[in-house]
Amino acid sequence: NLGSELEDREFNCAIRVFAEKKDHRAVDILLSDLRKDGRVLEAETFSVVAEVLVKVGREDDALGIFKNLDLFKCPQDKTTVASIVNALCAKGHAKRAEGVLLHHKDKISGVESCVYKSILYGWSMQENVKEARRILQEMKSKNITLDLYCFNTFLKCLCECNLKNNPSGLVPEALNVMMEMRTYKVIPNSVSYNVLLSCLGRARRVKESLKILDSMRRSGCAPDWTSYYLVARVLYLTGRFGKGNQMVDMMMEVGLVPPA
Repeated sequence: NLGSELEDREFNCAIRVFAEKKDHRAVDILLSDLRKDGRVLEAETFSVVAEVLVKVGREDDALGIFKNLDLFKCPQDKTTVASIVNALCAKGHAKRAEGVLLHHKDKISGVESCVYKSILYGWSMQENVKEARRILQEMKSKNITLDLYCFNTFLKCLCECNLKNNPSGLVPEALNVMMEMRTYKVIPNSVSYNVLLSCLGRARRVKESLKILDSMRRSGCAPDWTSYYLVARVLYLTGRFGKGNQMVDMMMEVGLVPPA
């Protein structure tokens, strides 16, 4: 009997290995055995299992384990709360993650920033600008620092939404967010601009793409190879091959080369 020969630590390690190998049947069996044998489920193991289950569409099972962690001798604490919230939001299940948060707000001291950033990401995945903005406001009201990650995540949400519903609003609304960032002393970086450039390229908005690249330089934000690539790409896709070649030459002149 495998179980009788292993310590709890080794048993947990086995579960994590099978989870990472995506052997879901083995994970189910080992979790059942762990519970029957009265073993301790480590927080690290729960985190890995929750992530794997949600990835394959078994978020109900992940939540079921979380709700019954006491049966696995694992506490519902800040670590396990943050783990289930992160797992859910990584696949866009922000509403369900907020349900967890609602019932366990008293347990997230010290990991508030991590939890709220996960939920912000979850709403962003759904391109739900209203809910993503609400989370930013909640973070502000709770004195959680709004950093570059927060704004870039929201910016991606906004741009992806506008790409589908309001392409003409791409530039003005994104620039408004960048102005807001600066009021928080958060300086937009190349990732911020590349989010916008990517959406402009997919909308085939050539003039605006060129203007944004120029405004990057003027604002002191050096374009990276991705910035040049995105602009060159939209130039080529719209038949402006000469200008596309010039953009590639410009990228090479400043010493930027795409990774191999």
